[in-house]
Amino acid sequence: MLVAAICAKDHKSASNQIRKALLYPVDILELRLDFFNNLKITEIKNLNKSFNIPMIFTLRKKSQGGLFRGKEAERLKLIKDLIVLEPEYFDLEYDIANSFVNSIRKEYPQVKLICSYHDFKKTPEDLNQILTSMARNKFSIYKIATFANSTIDSLRMLNFVQEHRGRNNLCGLCMGELGRPTRILSPIVNNALNYVSVGAGQNTAPGQLDLTELFDTYNYAGINKKTSVYALLGDPVLQSVGHIFHNSVFQKLKQNAVYIKLQVKKEELLKFFQEAFKLPFKGFSVTMPLKESVVSFLRLSKDVKIIKAVNTILKTKNKLEGFNTDGIGALNAIEKITHVKNKKIIVLGAGGTAKAIVYEALKRGAEVIILNRTLSRAKEIAQTFNCRACGLNYAKKLVKEGYDILINTTSVGMGKQKNISLFPARAIIAGALVLDMVYKPRVTKLLQNAKAKKCICITGEEVFINQALEQDFLWLCGESLNQI
Repeated sequence: MLVAAICAKDHKSASNQIRKALLYPVDILELRLDFFNNLKITEIKNLNKSFNIPMIFTLRKKSQGGLFRGKEAERLKLIKDLIVLEPEYFDLEYDIANSFVNSIRKEYPQVKLICSYHDFKKTPEDLNQILTSMARNKFSIYKIATFANSTIDSLRMLNFVQEHRGRNNLCGLCMGELGRPTRILSPIVNNALNYVSVGAGQNTAPGQLDLTELFDTYNYAGINKKTSVYALLGDPVLQSVGHIFHNSVFQKLKQNAVYIKLQVKKEELLKFFQEAFKLPFKGFSVTMPLKESVVSFLRLSKDVKIIKAVNTILKTKNKLEGFNTDGIGALNAIEKITHVKNKKIIVLGAGGTAKAIVYEALKRGAEVIILNRTLSRAKEIAQTFNCRACGLNYAKKLVKEGYDILINTTSVGMGKQKNISLFPARAIIAGALVLDMVYKPRVTKLLQNAKAKKCICITGEEVFINQALEQDFLWLCGESLNQI
């Protein structure tokens, strides 16, 4: 069931939030009564009767993440006063006295009770042990909410709920930014409850999505037990717009699929794939700094065996296959304007993206020079592909030597380096074609300098679309657009 959390300070605000929530297909409302400034039983009674939708009453104490600051005896008395209103559910903390639970269950058997456990610092290793300790009393639903310190914590929680999916009364969610996958993928693992905020800034737990994002970006209404899952792997992934693009494509093609973002570190890859294999992941995008690190976990395509860098993973049965669409995406964008055969291309950088572009450019008959801050790294790649390598200080000499195309494959130009260009403005040749793989911001410092020299500019956004469409085709059809 999808639960819209209402965290208002008074009756009027609560009514407004409920009306907004009911614009979406939510199953139930949670009234966070501990958020009210002045809790009045009569006002809560009116709210409960005014809206034709089941409600959960929650009066959360401070130690379990709530805002109720009175004494415990006061809180328990309020719970007894509120349960008289006979909401569909009442949420109680796992450590509440058994005698209290038994008394309200006996007096109000029609009210279903939720047993909640919260850990705001971590996701414990043994989730089964926590569930066993909670089950000493018979509750209608058992809710375990923990803090995700890694994406692996989220996958463990999803797998934990999936293992118990036959119960139909277990809710397992992770809090925090890295816990968002547990909320998006809840229907896939048969989560009993999934909590969503009515709007931005109105969440009752860190990492909680709002209704607009959940439905409009992730098409939550279409997610079910048969949904295929795709994801971006990288660190960081926050700035990526891949989830917006791929989910839009899936919706247009009427695919039962969803795309999410997963922050994964190099040292987490083995554990990540172990946990991911238990879930319905069908493919992955790979970004920095994992494009080369994932290679050892995959069966490689012919091109990737040479490039040794991956940006696309296709899962087939029990195998992971690695591909690279970066080079195709970049060169296709360039060749919409001019053929690269016999053209001189300068590639800035020596990472996985650079290798893919160098490989594809040489394959199409271009001459390539690699420029990198660490010359030894550039020489290593140049030796593999039989092309030239130079340090960044060679840039000024290129003005005399000449070149046709300049491509930046580094992350310089985004984030904290958004006002920096790795390539000096004086070394940009007027009229050359300049491509920056950075797509956020759309117009980088390099492209600003290039425009001043009246260069032909290609944004990273265009390349992103090209390579992302290649990824979608590989995932959905098992082949490249370039092969058709």
